[in-house]
Amino acid sequence: MTATVSPSNITLNEIINFNDELTKGLPGAAPKEGDQKDALLRNGRLLVTPPGLTKASFLHALALEGGVFTTMRTTFNATRILSLDRHIKRLSAAYEDTDDAAELDTLGRKVKEMCLEGIAALNGHAKAENFEAQVTVGITYKAKDMWMFLCPLPVHKNSRCVTELARGERSGNVHVKDVSWTERRKAISERMATGVEEMVMVGSDDRVTEGLSSNVAFVAEGKVYTAGEDKVLSGTIRELLLEACRDHDIKVVFETVSVEMARRPDVEMLIMSTSRLVLSVQKLIIPGDFNENGEVVVVEHPVESQLVSSLKAWVKGKVEVDSFPLEDYEEI
Repeated sequence: MTATVSPSNITLNEIINFNDELTKGLPGAAPKEGDQKDALLRNGRLLVTPPGLTKASFLHALALEGGVFTTMRTTFNATRILSLDRHIKRLSAAYEDTDDAAELDTLGRKVKEMCLEGIAALNGHAKAENFEAQVTVGITYKAKDMWMFLCPLPVHKNSRCVTELARGERSGNVHVKDVSWTERRKAISERMATGVEEMVMVGSDDRVTEGLSSNVAFVAEGKVYTAGEDKVLSGTIRELLLEACRDHDIKVVFETVSVEMARRPDVEMLIMSTSRLVLSVQKLIIPGDFNENGEVVVVEHPVESQLVSSLKAWVKGKVEVDSFPLEDYEEI
């Protein structure tokens, strides 16, 4: 094998072999601090990223091996990780009986150490201003290898977006973020049109559950509607939204919303994820197969309500509070 691989269908073993071949007799091939567009680590070792490797192709490689994953974001100029404790508990699903506090703390320390090394490779120890990273961590089921892929955090310039409904639903244990889901969702994501931020899934019962890479909530009549935890994996931003609702006495109804309710002009949709935080939906596209006449319906919300604006602001405030310092090795 040569030090040239196809990034779209690469395997984890090919990444390992690529690095082994590249570094044989080439000590200068090791990654250098601050000179990479992305960073890749395995079990604490900084690797040379194969040309063209993206987050999507990294997840594809991880899915071929089998494992769990989570995607985090840095805050405070890449010195903290948002909701690190929740992400660590999510990763622990790769192991059996890993609810012990000491084991979770050990796992958390490993993640922190790898984050620091990856961020240094991306941005240097000097940390350029306004730099934040997206951090995807995966643990394989068999070998228990911990992999990490870091890249600059995607910038969402607008706080509002366009979404489209699509038939589909997550199968299996919704409480485990199994990487196989990233492969199964491709059939839907490949249909996403230019300008659409997220495809939002509708189950066989014609009720809206979640986005391909986000949680969903609806705001109507002063209440927040979101699927129960038996239906979806509750992401970190959704958890912050629920905390904000409790803090401000906003009633939360834990049930999925029907397509009929979603099409009402007085019902606003929110999508939530680590990179997006909370985006309100300005335009919801409902394809013809959800409508009796077969025509596409577009529900527009030109102005967001005061409650939606408040929810977004409250979550943003909680992001600052719920961020864990990377260099402070306190217990997770």
